[in-house]
Amino acid sequence: MKLLTSAQTLADAMRTAGFTHYQFMATLDRRTCARCGERDGEVYKLSEMNQGENAPPLHARCRCTIVAYLDGVGKGERVAGRQRLPEGVTYKQWRANLTAPTTNGKVAATKSVLDEAAIRAKLESVKSELKIKGELIYPPPRFDLSTFKFDEIHTQGDKHPHAVTEQEARQFIEDAYFAIVRYNGNSYNYYGKNGASFVRTDLKTIRTAFKSVEYDDNIQPLMEVFEDE
Repeated sequence: MKLLTSAQTLADAMRTAGFTHYQFMATLDRRTCARCGERDGEVYKLSEMNQGENAPPLHARCRCTIVAYLDGVGKGERVAGRQRLPEGVTYKQWRANLTAPTTNGKVAATKSVLDEAAIRAKLESVKSELKIKGELIYPPPRFDLSTFKFDEIHTQGDKHPHAVTEQEARQFIEDAYFAIVRYNGNSYNYYGKNGASFVRTDLKTIRTAFKSVEYDDNIQPLMEVFEDE
């Protein structure tokens, strides 16, 4: 008789329920090894599940598990010891933001990682409510744009008279609060307090840019998340 591990049992239940992907979940404490911590939060296909590589147990006495994954559906808050953390906090974020141990030996996450997860949750809530298309990324990704050209015709021409200079467009990217990714991951739309810039990675171009006064009814509520902080 073949003995099933807990991960295999969970995977079978997920397949039966119609799920196609799972998420790796590590324990948030100091005993978790770097190998498990690196995989925490990662999403994999059930059809490509390989215990010891992308599914627990990764080693003897491994305490990791897996949960069913459905894009756009949250997993709720996480727990580190007696501390409850907002949804979205990964092991790497938690570990990187540990404070020094307190006198009773317990550790706590710094305000920064908690705030970051809380802001991300608020942004996702607004995005879902307004049915905004694309993947919202916070904090926004940073690329080396030194070789990217600036599309002056599209940004400053008669058809799109945004009157934004290249320097302003690049600064909008530097100062962006978040980005929305569209067009199969080729378009990164950066939004900040002063304006927005749209970057096409496939064309290596800052395609267009405009000032915040032009934000529409979808973007304004997202910006308000940061005004509340």
